[in-house]
Amino acid sequence: MCHCITPQALLQGLVRRVEHDGYEPTPTDLRALVGSGCKTAELRAMVARMAGPAAERLSVTLDAAFPLERADHG
Repeated sequence: MCHCITPQALLQGLVRRVEHDGYEPTPTDLRALVGSGCKTAELRAMVARMAGPAAERLSVTLDAAFPLERADHG
């Protein structure tokens, strides 16, 4: 029996921690998500759907983790 956690579930968990627990994500957190199979475009899309200070913090960290990438790459 496989109990795998999808990259998208990891992303949703991180977003929930940022929004509800005030967690400050690191570039390493976001690189780990991409390493698990979550696309950079998925990260950017999730941030685009968010609002408020949590979205701003996550956006800044996303830009720090992937400084040369644009929203249309992934």
